[in-house]
Amino acid sequence: MVAIKATQITDAMLMAASTALAELSPLGIAGEGALLPPLSEVRELSQSIAFAVAKQAQSDGVALKSSDEAIIERIDKQFWYPRYRRYRRAAF
Repeated sequence: MVAIKATQITDAMLMAASTALAELSPLGIAGEGALLPPLSEVRELSQSIAFAVAKQAQSDGVALKSSDEAIIERIDKQFWYPRYRRYRRAAF
């Protein structure tokens, strides 16, 4: 994981990602609805998963220890924010 400079991806890190996703599943939370959260929440979901994976990487000893605040800051710095040019119609 780039944000925390993990040296490898462990099975426990993959499980942490799966668990974080499952904890945010509408079906898992309410017992009904969609299996996955809505696409409109993808940014928050991705950041939650990244945090869980980072914490697991530290627990597994494949990333240096740091505070939760430092992890969140690093994830935010590495997070991709799309920037689109304004569309201008050139022909009719």
